[in-house]
Amino acid sequence: MNNLVSVLCPNYNNEQFLKRCIDSILNQKTSFNYKIIFIDDCSNDNSVQIIKSYMKNNPQKIQLLQNKTNCKLLPTILRGYKQIKTKYWTVLDPDDYWINENFLQDAVDFLERHKDFSVYMGNTYIVKNDQQKLNISFESKDFSFDKLDNIVYGHTSATLFRNFFSSDDFKKLDVAAQSPEKQACFRGDTFRNILAVSKGNGHFEQKVYSVYNYNQQGIWSKLSPEQQEIMGIRAYLEYIKYFEKKNVEFFLKQSYRGIQKLLASAFYSSEFEKLLKTWLQYARETKYLNKLGILENFCFFYPSRNIGGYQYLFINLAKNLANLGFDVSYIDYPEKTLARQELKTTKVKLLDYSEDMTLIDDDKAFNVIVPITRAYNNIPKFKNLSSKLYFFVAHHKSFEWTKNLSKLDQQSMYDLINTLNINKAMCYMDSNSFIGMQQYVSFPLYKCYVPIACESTTTISNPCIINNSEINIGWLGRLDADKINSINNILKNYHQYKTNKKKKYHIIGQGSAINAIKADEYPEIEVIFTGPMVGKARDEYMSKNIDLFIGEGTALLNAASLCIPTLNGINCMYPFDEKKFIWIFNLKEYLLGCHKEQFHLFNNKTTSLAVALDDIYKNNKKEFLGKLSQKHITDNHSMNKTTIMFTNFIFNGGFSIKDYFNKKLIPFQRKRVKMGGGIQKLQYKIWKHLDKKLRKKGIIQ
Repeated sequence: MNNLVSVLCPNYNNEQFLKRCIDSILNQKTSFNYKIIFIDDCSNDNSVQIIKSYMKNNPQKIQLLQNKTNCKLLPTILRGYKQIKTKYWTVLDPDDYWINENFLQDAVDFLERHKDFSVYMGNTYIVKNDQQKLNISFESKDFSFDKLDNIVYGHTSATLFRNFFSSDDFKKLDVAAQSPEKQACFRGDTFRNILAVSKGNGHFEQKVYSVYNYNQQGIWSKLSPEQQEIMGIRAYLEYIKYFEKKNVEFFLKQSYRGIQKLLASAFYSSEFEKLLKTWLQYARETKYLNKLGILENFCFFYPSRNIGGYQYLFINLAKNLANLGFDVSYIDYPEKTLARQELKTTKVKLLDYSEDMTLIDDDKAFNVIVPITRAYNNIPKFKNLSSKLYFFVAHHKSFEWTKNLSKLDQQSMYDLINTLNINKAMCYMDSNSFIGMQQYVSFPLYKCYVPIACESTTTISNPCIINNSEINIGWLGRLDADKINSINNILKNYHQYKTNKKKKYHIIGQGSAINAIKADEYPEIEVIFTGPMVGKARDEYMSKNIDLFIGEGTALLNAASLCIPTLNGINCMYPFDEKKFIWIFNLKEYLLGCHKEQFHLFNNKTTSLAVALDDIYKNNKKEFLGKLSQKHITDNHSMNKTTIMFTNFIFNGGFSIKDYFNKKLIPFQRKRVKMGGGIQKLQYKIWKHLDKKLRKKGIIQ
């Protein structure tokens, strides 16, 4: 008996659906013979018995193949593909069924009349939670591989294919079947439909032929939304290789949709990072990034002699972008700075900043990353005016500082922020900086966070109390005017804590206001000034000497990464008295610092220093609180996650440098000092000398 169609039914534990499925196949009215091929993947229910019972009455029509071991879906369906000896074939999963007895006849009639077509698709009802809806709403149409944007992703249960498999297809699919990750890319509808139209044209008919039973425990249905997106991204990237980069732009576009969703949700996993790198590689090779308006080159502009959160954020972003394969430059002072120390052995290109720097002499278009406070008169002009500007807002006072530095009036500053906001050219380091900016403007700001990140460390704090006869708390950071009042408030609270233990306060850092720390007012507290520390030396000192850390900004991340219990202290520019502190794991929206004036705006659970010290020294919770602190930064402030959030920022916004300068958003540009007589030259040299000295001491920035 010659068969014209093979109906493949891959099965695993579908006893409750099998009879309905088989009956719907046997009820087909055709003028030709067809064969049903079951491939059972070691079911442990009554599936095989049910299939065999049908075989007794239909020995010529039904064939059963049984896997010796559980192979999963792709190897199972691939075994079925290799059994196809007929002109046409289809796949019907046992939990789905046909409701139109003319499906096979209609599909074969169409393909017999249209020899250049390789696939016929009908419509499907999707049944989920007892609710039924139509799978595809548009009218009947044709589609082809040359125009994949027009492809129809019909459901497997209503699709008939011409037998197009080649030995090359089987060779590629055999390789994919060996990889659990790749199996998911090639086992379902999407791949079958695309492969089919790579062999010939496709036709979609609006007529409904089948029911797809949405099973929440199905291979696809049981995945989380993020896992579904990752599976889709991986599949389209695999298709680029399978189809040897034909229609690569289509596959990049399809995978980019999933990438955008995951970026927008700030989702991170090592798996997603790997896929993003692969996508970027293809997108750069094919110039697809240019079509999306995404520039491939980055330039960080932040000349600074300080050591702080801003500097580390820019430095680490530059490193990670370079590792992703981007061309990255960093503009900094020519002398020894933190950026030059950290980036000298990386792929990042270091450019010397000078006061008369007015042009980056490079034909490339750059994504230029700048602190908002630098949005005034010293952004260099770039030769390629297609470059884009992106501004970081890192402080709740950024509006005032930028306004004063740029000498803008209130309305002009308002217009600047409005223009940058419309172009999605501003991101915020945390909710503090976002709310701070929002307070100055009446229009809603586009909320995009790129938080400070902490690099991983192998150093871990001692989970036990460092010295049972002592209390050891610590501070890390600049000792400048904007920090000192916070330190003095901690000293006051520390002084009020009643204990027989010796009190020590380790202060790591340096700054122009160190003499304003009121250590002498509390003689029972031994204040230990260590001076500045970075890297391994800092981590080892903190892990060996500090049981509780209280600070703000990047320092919180440094401490928490070491598994040290970490409290956020309130900040203020004037002396204050505040007994409330916040555990880092209770901070929301990437918050790493809170000004006293804004404290009421944040709904964060608070504690007191006394309660925190009791938990550590009386209730033996140092290890527990340290792990909570560490988990918070792992979940919210990893360098990888920050890079993902930054990529989302770059992909979705930016403001043209050409428009920035042409629109004169900033009313003046830096001019080189024109020297007059000898006295003017002498005055200028003295000013330059003093400026250099004060910057080195950290008195000015």
